[in-house]
Amino acid sequence: MSFRAIFFDIDGTLLGRDKRMPPSTLHALKKARENGVLLFVATGRVTPMTYFLRDYFDFDGFAAMTGQYCFDKNGKVLHTLAIDPEDIRLLMQLQKEEPFPCLIAEGRECFAATPAKQIEDHFLRHNLPSPPVYDISRADCHEVYQLMV
Repeated sequence: MSFRAIFFDIDGTLLGRDKRMPPSTLHALKKARENGVLLFVATGRVTPMTYFLRDYFDFDGFAAMTGQYCFDKNGKVLHTLAIDPEDIRLLMQLQKEEPFPCLIAEGRECFAATPAKQIEDHFLRHNLPSPPVYDISRADCHEVYQLMV
């Protein structure tokens, strides 16, 4: 049995300049699905910044955070590649010495290493609430998949 799949980026591929999915793109997705092709989103975005796509189309899965966290349309995790928790501890130590804007992304949640207007503005542009400040105790029980500085 063979599978065919297509992976799509979001900005400039699935969404036009107006940040909406053009009718032609939606039509093409439906035609591909009718022909048995599996359809995935592949993006550098953190997971919460992909959920809105479900309002447009029922994708088969997502490769979020540049492939660090992949899941199917039902939320089943297919692949992960976490950052070493010691690296997260080092980052947080650096934040104490000289804070800088940094987003810490777990599988389905995001945090700011310290409060930062740049992060708040970024989430606001995506109509999402600002992420809470990261608690280092999470490093022992929640894997981190992406850091955005």
